[in-house]
Amino acid sequence: MARISTYPLDSSITKNDKLIGTDGDDNSTTKNFAVEAFAEYVKSKILPYSTFSFFIVRNSSGVISITEHMNDTGLTFAFSGSSGHIDMTASSNISNNKVSFQATALNIGSGQVGDVLLLQPKYLASSGTALTRLIPIKVSDGSMPVQIEASVEFKIYN
Repeated sequence: MARISTYPLDSSITKNDKLIGTDGDDNSTTKNFAVEAFAEYVKSKILPYSTFSFFIVRNSSGVISITEHMNDTGLTFAFSGSSGHIDMTASSNISNNKVSFQATALNIGSGQVGDVLLLQPKYLASSGTALTRLIPIKVSDGSMPVQIEASVEFKIYN
């Protein structure tokens, strides 16, 4: 093997690139490490959580559309709704005590909304996969369905 300083520099780092290093858990054996795995390890030590952030719209017909901004959770999410709430279901179990939400919601329809809010992790279903009544909608004038827009950030802590 030539001296490392003689190898050309790679100006375009991708997740498929490899790093060379010492495996401290295997008798200090020299090994290759995938850049993607190394990045995930470093991120887990720097950020104590992964994030799913999205913009959600519920139109006057009750149809829900999602624009995903970021998802580094490794999970996929499905959405459904009714006249009184929007549900989000995760593809895998999520621990109740490791989740937080932040949301900014806006009623964009003609009906007057008493409350449009995001509930806390305690509303995760017992299986841990469903986030029921993610955005419950309380309408004060009886008109349904209410149109809403919400920016949501959902964090799962390590």
